[in-house]
Amino acid sequence: MTLAVIAPEPARWVAEALASHEGPAWLFAPWDLSSLAPFASALPATIRARIARFSAPRSALVHARSIALWHPAIAASRLWERGRADRQLAARFAFRAAADALAGELLPRDVTAVIAASGAARRVFAKATAVAPRASRTWIQDTPVLDALHEDLDRAAIEHPERAFLRRYRAPYRVVARQRAEWTLATSVVAKGPYAARSLAEHGCDAPISIAPAPASMNRASVRAISRQGPLTLLLAGFAAARNGSDEALALLDAMPECTLLVRRGEGSEPRALFEHPRVKESSARERESLDGVDLVLAPAVCESYSPEVQQAIERGVRVIATERGLGTTDATAARDRVSVIEPLDARALIERVRAARGA
Repeated sequence: MTLAVIAPEPARWVAEALASHEGPAWLFAPWDLSSLAPFASALPATIRARIARFSAPRSALVHARSIALWHPAIAASRLWERGRADRQLAARFAFRAAADALAGELLPRDVTAVIAASGAARRVFAKATAVAPRASRTWIQDTPVLDALHEDLDRAAIEHPERAFLRRYRAPYRVVARQRAEWTLATSVVAKGPYAARSLAEHGCDAPISIAPAPASMNRASVRAISRQGPLTLLLAGFAAARNGSDEALALLDAMPECTLLVRRGEGSEPRALFEHPRVKESSARERESLDGVDLVLAPAVCESYSPEVQQAIERGVRVIATERGLGTTDATAARDRVSVIEPLDARALIERVRAARGA
């Protein structure tokens, strides 16, 4: 029984998939640098770190296949991208399509199960269907559900037409069509989170859909009490961008003068008025990780989002007010003692929930 795993990028699910399989496995990891590990001790720390990050899981039963020119191609791509999010996304989808094409040509004929990531599964699944019709084909949704993403961004752009970054990038039709073809060819689908699972079903995915386990959590702390009087410190999850609800957060500040908002800048951060607001402060890495002094975490994202601050809040007992899209891997029902869900673009609901949290 041979398992084929197509991993266009390093990811946690790769090791988990291999560990759950008892027989031989063929891992297509074009980025794999594990052959350099024996020589890493003599190399600079930055190169050692890169080798560690791009080393595929190995065992006696795993045959990993890499591509020699993969990293030079990534380096060339970085020069073209120049840190621009739209070019980074275009390059990411292009590398995934290249991984799919190569893996489709190299796929073992005796394969009995295939696991492939989003953007790197269409040709692989088609080849598996041809050479091993009984082989299971599991699709890992580790990029956004593009149909839903575009709809959400378009809706937000209508609500906030002055926000340039809401219109910055839309995946080309060929990329969207590739994703649809992948889940159509799959015999099972693993969605990244609850909102993604619902989006897949609503956009025509007929394969059985499961949800990937959330990252292992520490023992959850008890829910922190919020002072009924005095100032409140809020933290906006993710970059302070319109897609993450920065406009709704700004409306909250205007309505509640007792609140201070911690934000994180990044490409696409807007509106400018948010950063000029006297009660907005730049969050530190320590504040985002520990949430010390934070009363509430806000995640009013308008599209599928996986901000780490949400999971941090769940673990540390900090209440979260979020859209279903902003909850990422978090199940709102399972975390109902510390999660309050609102609709996207609803600043009034955000304000009401913050006030209600103070009065709880």
